[in-house]
Amino acid sequence: MMRVKTFCGFGLFLAFVINSSAVSVTHHADPSFNAFADADHTPLSAGPQVGLTERVPNVTLAMPDELPPDAPQSYQVVDALGGLPFDRPMSIRVPPGETNRLFVSERPGRIIVVTNLATSGTGTFLDISSTVTMTGEGGLISFDFHPDFASNGYFYVYYSLNTTTALGSGYHLRLSRFQVSDSNPHWADPATEQVLFTQYHRRTNHNGGDVHFGPDGYLYVSLGDEGGGNDPYNNGQRIDGGFFSSVMRIDVDIQPGSIAPNPHPAIAGSTTNYAIPPDNPFIGVTEFNGETVDANEVRTEIYAIGLRNPFRFTFDAANGDLLLADVGQGAREEVNLITAGGNYGWKWREGLIPTPGIGTPPPGFTNWIDPLIEYTHGSATNQGRSITGGIVYYGDALPELLGHYIFGDYVSGHVWSMTHDGTNATSFNWLGTTPNIVSFGTDPRNGDVLIAGLNAGRLRRLERVAGEPGELPQTLSATGAFYDLENLVPFAGIVPYDLNLPFWSDNSLKKRWFSVPDPSEVIQFAPEGPWTFPDGTVWIKHFDLELVRGDPGSAQRLETRLLVKNDSGAGGY
Repeated sequence: MMRVKTFCGFGLFLAFVINSSAVSVTHHADPSFNAFADADHTPLSAGPQVGLTERVPNVTLAMPDELPPDAPQSYQVVDALGGLPFDRPMSIRVPPGETNRLFVSERPGRIIVVTNLATSGTGTFLDISSTVTMTGEGGLISFDFHPDFASNGYFYVYYSLNTTTALGSGYHLRLSRFQVSDSNPHWADPATEQVLFTQYHRRTNHNGGDVHFGPDGYLYVSLGDEGGGNDPYNNGQRIDGGFFSSVMRIDVDIQPGSIAPNPHPAIAGSTTNYAIPPDNPFIGVTEFNGETVDANEVRTEIYAIGLRNPFRFTFDAANGDLLLADVGQGAREEVNLITAGGNYGWKWREGLIPTPGIGTPPPGFTNWIDPLIEYTHGSATNQGRSITGGIVYYGDALPELLGHYIFGDYVSGHVWSMTHDGTNATSFNWLGTTPNIVSFGTDPRNGDVLIAGLNAGRLRRLERVAGEPGELPQTLSATGAFYDLENLVPFAGIVPYDLNLPFWSDNSLKKRWFSVPDPSEVIQFAPEGPWTFPDGTVWIKHFDLELVRGDPGSAQRLETRLLVKNDSGAGGY
């Protein structure tokens, strides 16, 4: 195995890291064959083992002259799971602790299970398409598995339907619990449905719609402002109305200490199928935005308020941060760090600015929380117009993205990564493009980023682009440094050297070479001060470590570094 890694500290090295059990490079024991040859296709010779025998040119080194700033990586979005087809995929989930199954909800009202990721076999896990409506932005919007799914079989689904309740007739949004079959782990009976709430919507957009269990075991659900422009129903800054413009946090296990929610027509039946965690932030509140509210009318389910259309959110597995993307109106898209009791400003704020053309907020509106990052609309920026929240990456394949929030935009198709310090974004980088992004997920086998494109009919995967010709070599053999990789014999024109006084470095064993490829060029010696080296000079340093101190036979290869002199300084590889 061999990979290239980036060192951004002193020396700015990229090192070829070698697994001693299998060096996956091109090596030919017959010295009459070489992958590198001169213009006449004459096989090239080895360089000296000790000292300098004669000045000869080196024509094999294939290192780039310049290291790009910050050694940027290139990414692409490709089909995942062999292009396995889905009907308008909407969200991606994996049951807790599982590594070989993947579940994908389809907008028309089905959840598809990939029963074996190795073989890509599929089945219909749940089908409620006869109940679901796709009017407006509706459909089977999201779902999640109970933390104890392996033992209780519960999962929770958020979807739109046409029905009649005490609130009205027509378009509604519903949160329900279903249960997997006792006899078939790949199927759930729609008849097991237990409704938690059914909320009437006067419009068919701004449904919000993500569903996740948090690290605290409570169920979190994001809810939009009921639709329309400029929040016409004034839901954005109200905690005593309906289930709108918020992230709700509920206890579906009804644990000791949790309390009953305040009555509301959206709650199914005379009793409820959930309770309110005792530390929810609006329990007992009698004032909001400087105005008096009745504590018995407050929607104590609310965890955070002031959101327009919080379509997708996620929890950072490392620290529990709740990162939520709120779809903007006409000016800004934003990512928020959600905290208990936080007010994120809608309808008076859009991103970091007062919402254009909406007027002056009331005097009591003073304590909003700005987003971590925003981006603007418009052809000049071409960033997007409808943000889709993502995931925090902890996969195996892209270590440079560990801990980065990966998200995208439905309209532009752009995919970005972001890091933050709790108040502001500390990095924001474009990764690739794929159309109609509606959700992100992970491959449970390796943590790869999976992306659902609504109209793509398949899932896609984020991966690194292989190096292109003329870029950084991806293997040690491709550097053109060594004629014999097994014994680290350099090509001609590369000279071994050692130090009179090496420093101690964890008992690692080092070998060193250098090359001034053009014999007409020389190193300018200075008795004091720096020496001067020709552009194109290359230094090579190889590291071994004895696993048993004093036993050369136990040595394991660690890495090989190359430093290339250029007209602006040097690039380390």
